Amino acid sequence: MYRISLLAGLCIAAALGAMTPLGAAGARADAAMLKKIGSTLEARTGSVAIEASAAVPYVASQPDPRTFVVELRDVVAAGFADDFKADPRHPAGAVQVESAVDNGVNVARVRITLRQPMRPRVRSSRNMIFVEADRVDASAVTPGTVSMAGASAVIRDVRVTQRGTATAVTLLGTSRLVATSIQEPTEGPRRVVIEFPNVTSAVASTTAIRQGPVDRVRIGFNPQAPLMTQVTVDLSRTAPYRVETSPDGNDLTLVFDEPVADPIASLLNPAPARELITPRGIGPSPDAVPSPRVAPVLAAQAAAPAPAQAPAAQPAQPAPQPPVAAGQGGRFTGAPISIDFQDADLRSVLRTFTEISGLNMLIDTTIQGTVNMSLRDIPWDQALDLILRTNKLGYVVEGSVIRISTLTALAEEEAQRRKLT
Repeated sequence: MYRISLLAGLCIAAALGAMTPLGAAGARADAAMLKKIGSTLEARTGSVAIEASAAVPYVASQPDPRTFVVELRDVVAAGFADDFKADPRHPAGAVQVESAVDNGVNVARVRITLRQPMRPRVRSSRNMIFVEADRVDASAVTPGTVSMAGASAVIRDVRVTQRGTATAVTLLGTSRLVATSIQEPTEGPRRVVIEFPNVTSAVASTTAIRQGPVDRVRIGFNPQAPLMTQVTVDLSRTAPYRVETSPDGNDLTLVFDEPVADPIASLLNPAPARELITPRGIGPSPDAVPSPRVAPVLAAQAAAPAPAQAPAAQPAQPAPQPPVAAGQGGRFTGAPISIDFQDADLRSVLRTFTEISGLNMLIDTTIQGTVNMSLRDIPWDQALDLILRTNKLGYVVEGSVIRISTLTALAEEEAQRRKLT
């Protein structure tokens, strides 16, 4: 989900600490350096190249449809060469670099502002990280300036799929579908309007969807530009969305995310039962009792049904939630991220998810280890689930704080708690 509440934002600031000036004192002697930020524009794509002095771990995330962030861990951003060249045809309109220190670890955060909602692609090669997206067609600036050479692509189908709680509408083309404009008109019914130059349609003018916030899809010509095909996605309510393209560029997908509750507030919602979950899926604890403060953290646990329990009196004071282990798969609905960690400190990696999720996390001081993981475009909650499961970790919710510890320590605490109740 793209939007993070104000309350969660305050939690992020407390967890990450204050930003420090470029080249802040205290940097490790062996820390890598950010060397250069550059840009290239080719026939079909625009790219932002991030060069470090060595191969470094990074996390790529998209907090909103027009912002893409690459966070480089253990990297000092001081004295780098800024070779980014602004070009109206480039998908990136601006690049900003922020420097921070996260518990003694230097962080260089590259924030890319996109010219229109889209989902960039990220890849790495040795000490280079590339953020790529389809270039912006200059013809979008002046309606009607479309090539007269004839249609170069045909919309051959419209498909809708569910991704957890999100609704994805895909336009399938016979060749590359390059949108010159994606807008949400402020007047009239709620809708998203996409314009394609030199494109025709082989599907019905109206396709009923009626899933999630999407009501229908209408396809027709722009009355002011006869060679401009206009695709209108009518919405039943406002919903955040992102744009994705297939690797060959022939398909364009709009993913509409369902609104979710504030992540902090969701921790405080009551749930009907308590259960101890282990990595291998052992069922509820034999002496499980109802609790007013059981709220799973990850969307994967949110989808799992709670076991039936006999009614019991509510305690006067809320009891702590029993420990939860990763691996209880259901639906992962977090915003997609890409990560690449090579021998990265486990505690530092877990702190990265504080910013991504907007949740307060307290990491047990006994947790040690390294992370070697490379993932592309997966939900952040699934990435965290994998890291916890790989390192035999679990978590417990205490008020609005998620405390992460080893499964052994959490199981011992739960056993002691049950003896006292």
